Amino acid sequence: MSASLAGQVRDFEVPQVISLLEYAMGENRLTSANPVTISGRGLRATSDALDADLATGRFVLPTSGSIELTLPRDVRVTLAATGTGPIVVEKSVVEGREHVKLVASEGARLSAAGAEPFQLDATEIVLLAREGGASGKEFLLESIEAKGRVVAVSRGDTFRAE
Repeated sequence: MSASLAGQVRDFEVPQVISLLEYAMGENRLTSANPVTISGRGLRATSDALDADLATGRFVLPTSGSIELTLPRDVRVTLAATGTGPIVVEKSVVEGREHVKLVASEGARLSAAGAEPFQLDATEIVLLAREGGASGKEFLLESIEAKGRVVAVSRGDTFRAE
């Protein structure tokens, strides 16, 4: 089943899924009400549950969880659910290139570790990324959008907006 998930959820190779998974053949879905970990090239996701639509490549971490992406120059960004809402991951095509769109809603935090650490809290955070980088195991961020009550902390400065 993890091979099917790897080929369908995202063409970023997701070789491991560790959990008790239920496969609904008629719906082409994988679900779990147990903790899951998904890891692949440049991506690691953890959650208390999973709902994956294999036909569309969309998966949802329903009530909690986080997704870490590896960026160039050893930078890691983590999108985490901080409230009751889900994190939704889906494929998209932008200007002919495949991308992955990550949306954390009802409370979200984006943080980065590396040369320029930062933290961004918002009601909703939307990331658009594509596979890239010299190693092929990294993502390139195309855009970050924060909605609702926003607080950003970088280099000791705090910025607030609504």
